[in-house]
Amino acid sequence: MLDKVKKLIDTHEIISFDIFDTLLLRIYAKPTDLFLHMEKLYNIPGFFKARIAAETNARAHTSAEEITLDEIYQQLPDYFRTFKCKEIEHEIAALKVNKDIYQVYKYALKKKKKIIITSDMYLPKDILINVLHKNGYNKYDHFYLSSETLVTKHNGTLYTLILNDLNITAPNTLLHIGDNYYSDYERAIEKGIDAYHYKKAIDQLFESNIRTKMYYDQNPNDVGASILLGLLAYNHLKFDKNYWKNFGYNYAGPTVFSYVYWLKKSFEKDNINNALFVARDGYSLKKVFDLMNDDEVKSSYIYAPRVLSTLFYLDFNQNKYIDPNEKFSAVKNILSHYKERNDILKEKTPNITSTEEGVAFIEQHIDIYKKLAEEETKSYKDYIENLSLKENLAIIDTCSINLSSQRLIEKIIGKQLYGYYFLLQANENTNINLDDYILRAYREDKFSWIKDWDVMEFFMTSPEPPIKDFRNGNPIYKKPDNNDKIRSEIYPVLSEGIVEFAKDLLSSFPNWNPFITWKNIFDWVNIFCSVSTPKDKKMLANVNHAFDFNHEKYVPICKEWYNFEYENKIQIKNKFKIANLVVLKKLSKKNVSSYFFFNLPILTINKENKRINYHLFKYIPVYKRKEKKNKMKYYAFNLPILTITKKYYR
Repeated sequence: MLDKVKKLIDTHEIISFDIFDTLLLRIYAKPTDLFLHMEKLYNIPGFFKARIAAETNARAHTSAEEITLDEIYQQLPDYFRTFKCKEIEHEIAALKVNKDIYQVYKYALKKKKKIIITSDMYLPKDILINVLHKNGYNKYDHFYLSSETLVTKHNGTLYTLILNDLNITAPNTLLHIGDNYYSDYERAIEKGIDAYHYKKAIDQLFESNIRTKMYYDQNPNDVGASILLGLLAYNHLKFDKNYWKNFGYNYAGPTVFSYVYWLKKSFEKDNINNALFVARDGYSLKKVFDLMNDDEVKSSYIYAPRVLSTLFYLDFNQNKYIDPNEKFSAVKNILSHYKERNDILKEKTPNITSTEEGVAFIEQHIDIYKKLAEEETKSYKDYIENLSLKENLAIIDTCSINLSSQRLIEKIIGKQLYGYYFLLQANENTNINLDDYILRAYREDKFSWIKDWDVMEFFMTSPEPPIKDFRNGNPIYKKPDNNDKIRSEIYPVLSEGIVEFAKDLLSSFPNWNPFITWKNIFDWVNIFCSVSTPKDKKMLANVNHAFDFNHEKYVPICKEWYNFEYENKIQIKNKFKIANLVVLKKLSKKNVSSYFFFNLPILTINKENKRINYHLFKYIPVYKRKEKKNKMKYYAFNLPILTITKKYYR
């Protein structure tokens, strides 16, 4: 576009620019959504429809081609007329420079062309001049506005006025650039004026990102969705080539901003004056919160991983139905962590093959473990106290089942916290009484879900490696594997996009609620998870997320995008023989899945009431434990009797 328009500018003496959706962009999917925004902000039901109808009525009651804002408001009921100044205020706030056309404008100036502004608009001229100057358009020769001349581009008469006023005898020496195909292109051409039709930003966005049009169609007359899309359209015209920065802006940006905006409002209600953003999910959350925060709330980035709760309090059985693999990992972690801290443990700590073996050893030496744990806790307590925490503390995380971070900090400081979460999964399966905690959840409907929560973790998790320990006031990280290295390279740039989204939104609406709700975010993220593009599939193909206790089990981001074909090899072991069987087919019905060898059901998986039961040959109960990548062992009576190895092809 830019190269084409530059060539057109080179061959014309006078360049005319439209304002709305050309020189300037409104941060809404469609212009009338501004009225819907006002209706929600000021709690004035009916304003949206009444304001649209008032403009139609004003045009029907005038003999002139154009109307003014005053004439529109005369058609409104008295109780709406007081909002005229608010509308002007919102128009000024919502208008941003179009970075795309701004380059064209600067090129025309450089080429010393005569520049005119030509607009069909009911707003007063002095208001528009101020907005243009504020956005860098302060050099032009003439400004023709329909509400002042009372003639319009739409009827073609404003073009006639311009040609006469400037004594232009050869209309094709004038080039007009605008977004409305009829008013800015066809009508100009009819008058002999050369014209370039500039496609609206929102239409360019819909063409470049198929998800945005789907989202728009799913959320009609929703101001939060409108503002979200308006910002994405604005960002699209920046033409930033960095994929991960744009990814952060388009997907993670709205998610983080929406959650943090809710946090800020919730802090005001609960009178919070100290906010603890838990590592690693709190990384970008804190950055965006600090943009909104007027030093009313002290914010801190705090290390409180669940591994510390396990180590400090020997707490490895938080959940009634804890995954045996998770419990095994927790017990094994306690043993390895304290092994070198005590001579007896150094000599006797077993290399366990079962959870029960590890628990028995810990209980046998419980006094030693408790003493070591107390020493570790004291060091961590010093770290917490150095944060100079005030009263009315809040801890912020994304998702929690066992409230491990909140419980850890509460035990350390000896007081109750407010816990804020994007969503809570804590339920009757946990060994904690939820009534003992002050909890707030952003997601209001407990039956609404993100299709792939690993995507949300990717949006928010910092570039740090997983934390395995905490000493001398500093986290001790696990040695990063290739998955961690990939994410650590990507995330700082992705986070830049998150922060830029927040800055763009706050610059337009610093004091106004944008109404981007949790439902807006769920809809947007779920569309992202459901609809792939070749570019996204390529860029995310090597991005994996660890979901287990020890950060060793990785799953791909956006699993629905990829077809996973796999070969199952089952190995049955006992003292006397080893049989290798290749599973030929897998049958499923309702909540039951079975792995078959010919007609023999080797392993049956039954999902019932959120519990998963495994049976060998349908009757022998077993539990599973992941041993190595793509290898799963199943145990009965603490004996490893079955191994499944999967080979994945992506």
